Parts: sequence; structure tokens; C-alpha cells
Amino acid sequence: MFSMTEIHEATLEDLQSWWINPSLTPGNFEQDNALDEVAFGLSRHIPEGIKILKQSLKDKSHRHRAALYFLSTPKLIDDEIREALHGAISGSDKDTRYTALWGFILVEEFKIPEAQLSQCVESTNERTAALAMIYLCRANPNQRVGILRKALKSTNPRLREYACDEIGDYQISELAGEMQALLDDPHKDVLASAKCNLEFFD
Repeated sequence: MFSMTEIHEATLEDLQSWWINPSLTPGNFEQDNALDEVAFGLSRHIPEGIKILKQSLKDKSHRHRAALYFLSTPKLIDDEIREALHGAISGSDKDTRYTALWGFILVEEFKIPEAQLSQCVESTNERTAALAMIYLCRANPNQRVGILRKALKSTNPRLREYACDEIGDYQISELAGEMQALLDDPHKDVLASAKCNLEFFD
């Protein structure tokens, strides 16, 4: 069976062919998943693969989102990628906005305009609101504990889930007891995240 590693390590010519036509990607991959793996492979080919990814920054498709995500690294960030991130966070497509949020977090540049950030924080999309909470934690480390404490009590299960992951990732021991209370959470993903991240504090 063709593996993700084989895609990542494929030649530039093969990656470019699969990027243009993801249905040709070997293996049993959904089209969007195939594009993600091919984008990662292209991001390892500097500068040729980066140029190919940048050409997709104006697409209105998953190809655009995959390119934006894998270009959003401290090593690759430049004015062209920053412009694409700001355009994506201002757009109406929820999936693209979510990718842009990740991008700003990954490059550690916390410059989303207040109006756009408020839209993400107040989004009816549970994952977008949860990721906006993570953005606020990273942008305001002195307020991280308070932000996460509030998120652990949110009615949005994704906020509770993402808060557990952040507490575990940063090993915030003062919130371990409050996270332990989520071992009774009715949402399976919250329960799994709490259980997994509590292992950091054993």
C-alpha cells in the first residue's frame, strides 16, 4: 500500500503532477487528504516546490487551503504569504478562515485585525471559535491561564477539548485539577483529550 511517506519523498515532477490532478495520487486517499500530503511534499522542495504552492494561494479550493497551511512556517513566511493569510482571515469561507488562524499561530505573528479576530472568537463554527481561543492564548501568554480556565467551562465542546490540549502541551499544572473534572464530560472528544493530557501530570 502506498504510504504518506512515499508521497512526501516523491520527486518534484510527481508531486507537481499530483498537485494539478490529485486523483492521480497513488494510494487510497480522499482528494482533499491527497492535496494535504502533496502540499507537504512540495514544501520540502525549496525553492521550486514553494513556487508551485504560492501559485495556488489565489485558488478558491482546498488546494488554496493546503498551500496556505504548509507555507505558514517561520522559515517560509514572507510578504506574499502574509498577504494571503490576511486575505483568508477576512474571507467568508469558514474552512479558509480556520486555516488562516492556524497559519498566524504557526508563524507566531499575532496581527489579525480586531474585527476579524472578534468574528472568529464569536463564530458559530465550534472549531473556529476554539482555535481563536488558542490564538488568544499564544498572543497573550500572561492571560493564558484565565483564558483556558474560562474555556474549560464553555458550552462549546471544542473549546473544552482544545483547552485540554493546550494545558497538556504547555504543562500548566495549576489547571490540571480543573481539567480532571472533564473526565465526566459527556462529549467523547473532550473526555479523550482530558484523559490524554492528564497523563502529563501523573
